[in-house]
Amino acid sequence: WFEPTGLICEVMNDDGTMSRRAELEEFTLQHDIKIGTIADLIHYRMIHERTVQRIAEQPMDSELGSFNLVTYRDSVEGDVHLALTLGKICAEEPTLVRVHNMDPLRDLLMVKQPGRWSLRAAMRAVSEAGSGVVLLLGHPLDGDVLLAHIRETAGQQPIKTPTTYSTVGAGSQILRDLGVRKMRLMSSPMKFNAISGFDLEVVEYVPSE
Repeated sequence: WFEPTGLICEVMNDDGTMSRRAELEEFTLQHDIKIGTIADLIHYRMIHERTVQRIAEQPMDSELGSFNLVTYRDSVEGDVHLALTLGKICAEEPTLVRVHNMDPLRDLLMVKQPGRWSLRAAMRAVSEAGSGVVLLLGHPLDGDVLLAHIRETAGQQPIKTPTTYSTVGAGSQILRDLGVRKMRLMSSPMKFNAISGFDLEVVEYVPSE
């Protein structure tokens, strides 16, 4: 007897190309085996495992309005993340959302970076909208990341600083915990792999002013 087993592998077509989802679904029907997507795996782990925990909540008054400050801790990375919420978050209605990584040049020195949201601008947008979420991810500042921001501001070739899966995972868990499902995301258009596994959907990208 065979025990139930999960396997991650590459399936090749007869012509040597890698099989895509439609071809894989046909393959599984032919051989009577099950198939799962990364979104399926994330959804399963969201139900049975959580790496981010809510640890505190309190009102917060700022120059840009009164927000609710919700604090989270990442049990894997040890990072502390801050979520600023305003108004009622409704799963059925799109929520204005900014997921923000701190940039010392833009957020502390207020260097203008066209096409990019600053923390202050995002908070102002949520305040003017009357509801929304600004999520500040609390990753330690990496020297290469800071150099990338400085070189980009100076018009030089920036160092590539890709978003990690842990960042996407932490942010998605927090947004889901806050009740967000549909998002009007304050960001330039980009591809977010498998966020559907967190029951999240980007319905609109909101560019910076």
